[in-house]
Amino acid sequence: MHTKIQTNSELNRKDHARRMILLGSFLKQHFEVNPDLKKTLIPEIIQFLDQHKNPKIAQVNKDLLSDILGGSHTS
Repeated sequence: MHTKIQTNSELNRKDHARRMILLGSFLKQHFEVNPDLKKTLIPEIIQFLDQHKNPKIAQVNKDLLSDILGGSHTS
């Protein structure tokens, strides 16, 4: 039986991804209970997403978050 040994790099990427998922879940939950927070942060999130060097990928990312961003994310 072959056992895969994970490198530190693989573990670090997994930990990073898990942290981002947890932070995103936290933020999404707070948006649901605090509409003012959502209203305040949506423009900043859009601005952050627009910083991607490839505008097509920036738009794909905004489309992915369209349920959170509402109609304010189109370029």
